[in-house]
Amino acid sequence: MLDSVRISLKVLNAAQLAAVAAAAFGLAWFGGMLSGAPRPAGIERHALGQTLVQAARSYADALDEELSASINDARNAALLLRLDDPAVPDSWRAGRLEDWLALNPRYRDAALLAPDGALRAAGGPAE
Repeated sequence: MLDSVRISLKVLNAAQLAAVAAAAFGLAWFGGMLSGAPRPAGIERHALGQTLVQAARSYADALDEELSASINDARNAALLLRLDDPAVPDSWRAGRLEDWLALNPRYRDAALLAPDGALRAAGGPAE
């Protein structure tokens, strides 16, 4: 009898996704009910919502600023190493990277690898 019943994979995947979404919603609702946190009234709830939104925006802005700074540092390091210039020897690049890492200890885990995977330069241990 089961051989005659065929369900397409799209329907099966949709049913699984709906079940997972319903379970996640149910668990979130149940967790909220168990927390038993007092519900602030009217104005307090609005102020709390505004505070949470402001905190989330501040956190996102800080992450964005930090990520932008890291991207700029990586660009500067790449420009410093002149990776597109085949006339520059690897020993010069290794020296520049070591100097740059000494000035930027935050990136001490950075390394310069040769095309064959050999280590050319790396940052030192944490100070």
